[in-house]
Amino acid sequence: MVLVEPSLLGLLSPADAEKYRHLFQRVVIGAELNGPVAGLRMTLAIMGGDTWARSTEEKKAYQLQRLAHMAPLIAPHFVGLLDQCPMRTTLLIYGAASYPFESAIAEGFARLHPDLELLTIEGARHNAHRDRADVFNSIALTFLTSQKHV
Repeated sequence: MVLVEPSLLGLLSPADAEKYRHLFQRVVIGAELNGPVAGLRMTLAIMGGDTWARSTEEKKAYQLQRLAHMAPLIAPHFVGLLDQCPMRTTLLIYGAASYPFESAIAEGFARLHPDLELLTIEGARHNAHRDRADVFNSIALTFLTSQKHV
């Protein structure tokens, strides 16, 4: 399955999309008020959930230090994702010879989001973009140059 990250928002249910929109806004405000490292800390807490909460302060400090170079990028990234929150048409492509569970996941996404374009590439496995680059690139280019995804 190959997805561009902002498109993942289009795969969420409306309730989940609103939940993440709220969390993104909190991170942006936290970073603006308390600095980029605070935004990074909030992001790790959100993404890490219970695992982050159970981590020792020493482990948290290590992760924050290891990822500190990314801190200035967090808030602008979330601002960009917030701009994507109005759901746009999403193209989901997967290989027909991929893992069996991927077709079930793709069909589940399609049920949740009727505007989802779901395409299967014959002769491609999990990395459809590599296995059948010719077909994948043609599909992606057509999708990206059409007006329906804007």
